[in-house]
Amino acid sequence: MIKKLSLGLCATLLFFSACQPKKVQQQDSLLSISPTGPNASLPFLYSDASGVIFLSWVEQTDSIDRLLFSSTTGEQWTTPKEIAKSNHWFVNWADYPMIISDGNGHLAAHVLEKTGPEKFSYSIKIFLSDNQGETWTKNFLLNTDTVEGEHGFVSAAVYQNDWFFAWLDGRNAGSGHEGHDGHHGSMTLRGALVAKDGTRKNEWLLDPKTCDCCQTTAVATDQGVTVFYRDRSDEEIRDMSFVHFNGGSWTDPKNLSVDQWKIQGCPVNGPRAIADKNFTGVAWFTGAADAPRVNFASSPTVDMDFNNTIRLDEGNTSGRVDIESLSNGKFAVSFLEGDEIKLRVITKEGQPEKIISVAKTTTGRKSGFPQMTRAGDGLLFAWTDEATGSIRTKWISEP
Repeated sequence: MIKKLSLGLCATLLFFSACQPKKVQQQDSLLSISPTGPNASLPFLYSDASGVIFLSWVEQTDSIDRLLFSSTTGEQWTTPKEIAKSNHWFVNWADYPMIISDGNGHLAAHVLEKTGPEKFSYSIKIFLSDNQGETWTKNFLLNTDTVEGEHGFVSAAVYQNDWFFAWLDGRNAGSGHEGHDGHHGSMTLRGALVAKDGTRKNEWLLDPKTCDCCQTTAVATDQGVTVFYRDRSDEEIRDMSFVHFNGGSWTDPKNLSVDQWKIQGCPVNGPRAIADKNFTGVAWFTGAADAPRVNFASSPTVDMDFNNTIRLDEGNTSGRVDIESLSNGKFAVSFLEGDEIKLRVITKEGQPEKIISVAKTTTGRKSGFPQMTRAGDGLLFAWTDEATGSIRTKWISEP
């Protein structure tokens, strides 16, 4: 469906500084020893405000799916704990469960729970814990409609003293047997603010028409909440957009970048963002003009004016991006390039620096979306090893 750009004239390309990626020496770290068991997949990494790292994943045994997590104590993983298990979940390579922590013992996690006999009939189930995941005493459906359709691609953030969730909602898109090609209506973007005890405080329709199955990403600062996602025009232009909540109201959707990618199907490749009170950085994949690439843009958080798009990849990317901020104020973006997880560092001013080879992987669906987060004075990665059916983790020193 998407043509790959030739690397034949690598030296002439102007969007990166060197064709040969640099290496970063991996230091010994117990975090590079994965805490997951066999038949594990769908990793997700999250670092909370206290510096604790959480890794969630799914293990499948016979017909039972188990959502588990481990966290860090010092420089090693804790014994995995089970959040929930079921034989009635929708388990998907691109729409994976997530865990989030407020840094004060409260955790939230989600899965996709089947709501009907059809393949694409599922809702979003939220689990809450108030004791660092020792017990999970609250669970509820995030989407409040009763339509047997698609609801997923959740992103979450800690906003003030509440949980904020964004998701793609298919209540207007038709029943669950039709799949993406059979939608009669549009996929929508919705958001909700939920108290730590599970009380729903607000819910909003953020965009009435979006791409069907690309991940969303939500970031929160003292200046509000911003959600980045792949939009969809009536002309099938599927570029990135964002909406911002200032504490009182939401802005209208605004293009992050005018890539002009016209595509008749969903590319299953959402954006990732990171933000603090000073700067917000966003990375995303586009295949516009039959030239797949990974882009990056940043803005002072107070402005949210992204007008400095730069290209990060080497010309053979399939996207699946992640992003982190570094201790020196720079950004780090990871992405798939051929059969490798690559990393590129960008200054706050938007200048790309070295490209780093992190690890070998595959581009099949079972390999999923590689994850990255800050870990002490380094970066931690997690991804599914398709060959062994297990999750690998790797810690590297900060570039």
